[in-house]
Amino acid sequence: MYRNFLKLTKEYTESKIKLNDLVVVDSISTYFEKSGETEKYVRSLLFRGSIYSLVNDIPSSLKSFLTAEKMLKETKQVNSVLMCWIAQDAGDLYFHQKMYDECKTYYRKFYNISYNRQDSLRMAHAYYRMGRFYMIPDPYNNEFHIDSIEHYLQESIQLAKDLPQANNIIPAVQHTLCDIYIQTEQFDKALAIMPRDELNLDNWAYWHYGQDHADSAIYYFRQLIGKSGPAFDAEYLRILTQLERERGNTEQELADYQALLAAEDSAQAQSQAEATRQAAALHEYETIVAERDAIARRNHRLVMLIGIALAIVAVLLVGLTVFWRLRKAKERRTQQLQNLTEGQTVEHPQAASTDEEQLNRQQMQAEKEQHQRLQEALEGSDVYRRLMTSAPGTRRQLSDDEWLWLGGQLDALHHDMGQQLQRQARLSPTELRLCYLTRLGLTSTEMADVLCKSVSAVSHARYRMSNKILGNNADINDLTELIMRY
Repeated sequence: MYRNFLKLTKEYTESKIKLNDLVVVDSISTYFEKSGETEKYVRSLLFRGSIYSLVNDIPSSLKSFLTAEKMLKETKQVNSVLMCWIAQDAGDLYFHQKMYDECKTYYRKFYNISYNRQDSLRMAHAYYRMGRFYMIPDPYNNEFHIDSIEHYLQESIQLAKDLPQANNIIPAVQHTLCDIYIQTEQFDKALAIMPRDELNLDNWAYWHYGQDHADSAIYYFRQLIGKSGPAFDAEYLRILTQLERERGNTEQELADYQALLAAEDSAQAQSQAEATRQAAALHEYETIVAERDAIARRNHRLVMLIGIALAIVAVLLVGLTVFWRLRKAKERRTQQLQNLTEGQTVEHPQAASTDEEQLNRQQMQAEKEQHQRLQEALEGSDVYRRLMTSAPGTRRQLSDDEWLWLGGQLDALHHDMGQQLQRQARLSPTELRLCYLTRLGLTSTEMADVLCKSVSAVSHARYRMSNKILGNNADINDLTELIMRY
């Protein structure tokens, strides 16, 4: 169950969750709802909402996101990372459904939560989404909010430029900003930030086209043919046909016009194929839901039958027990009368435990004593006292042999913790030592003292380790919770 949960978390953060995951998500969601693990149940609702959106079941998707938000707000300590995910997903859903007032509300929530966490990466994503939101033309005058678009997109670039993930967001933001500059005929601004790469071929084509650079525009539009699908090809070929007509190149104009007709036919066929795929996906989704409901009904009937069978067995056992006791009481009374008649005393044998019960108790006692000895050996060691002391001047750093001894003791006490974590992710020696110090309950400041590193370096290492073990966007609290389970 927990392994499936980690796998789905990784797929969700990488936007790779699939329709086929619905049955597993339902199982996990039911389990965490019944077990009272609110944060994990909230994550399962996010997985479910993402799957519903794949088949365009918008009401169910939105219900999952809003239920997750409501449940998270009712917890004592709100997980800000989960709240960021909810605000982002709900905002994107409202955006694609053109419900712009609700979209703006959730994008602002996304930014405010990221700002309070001082999470620059998510702040950059929030600014990007706000810029994209303002690209929707004003319904009253059909104009762009160019100042707002430029402000949010520029802020997104400034926030992301010093981050390790800069290349994951800045090119897309720059492309969008250049597109807006070109549409509003601010060609100099577009030129200042527009790189010559594959992503910006369309921007260069429209940049030249907007300034009547016919030859360059034709060059770039021809580079774009076949890269973005028939619908885009039709638009590019329509422009090429016009440009070749203006140049008087009748032969090429005719060739482009014929290609345009073919592209329009392909776009129409693709649209129909997409509608067919969407219908097939919806049918598959309905089939999965129907199978899930059928399994739930069968399980319910099975549980009822098992309950009835257990009740019958319990009644029979009670009846047999009463019968056996009455029979034994009658036999004892008969024996007592017989012994009294013969002048004998009745002896009652003492009840004794079976050999198996004695062996089990001895084994449990031995394990308990062994665990106690290991715990006492650890707590009585010089290594433990140095790690746990807060007295100034104490040398808390450990030698390699002392680290090996400490790891062996903690693995013996906590079910081979180090080996199990190594199987989940290939940890470096420093990362494994951070796991051991986490299990002992040390803070990042104390770990920094032991490892002779800065507090920020230790915090960054723990954050990277949480991503390595639990997937992207996991935080240190999730990693600590996992380690303390051992």
